[in-house]
Amino acid sequence: MTELPTVREFTVNQGRRHGLTPEQASDLELIACERVTNSLTQAGSPATVSVWPEDGHVVCQVSDTGRLADPLAGRRPADPGQLGGRGLLLVHALADLVRTHTGNCGTTVRVYLQQR
Repeated sequence: MTELPTVREFTVNQGRRHGLTPEQASDLELIACERVTNSLTQAGSPATVSVWPEDGHVVCQVSDTGRLADPLAGRRPADPGQLGGRGLLLVHALADLVRTHTGNCGTTVRVYLQQR
């Protein structure tokens, strides 16, 4: 996916369909848009976005062909005055669990939001 309006509509609809509250669906929208924006600007490739229910959670997975160099990205605060580097911090703040896998074929971020 490369069009953010499409990502927004898809994630909100899927989040609501799978039992997220309106507030959680909004969080899911923000998470997915942040990850897709990162895919486009950092990896230079479109992202694949998937959403599904799993064991009392809604899972959103965003994959791209980029490689994440910092294994702790999103787990440490950004340096003051740093222009970027806050997207994964935001994702971690909004999600119940974030799993990131990066390798030679690209990066996959899987985000879990507990159904309420």
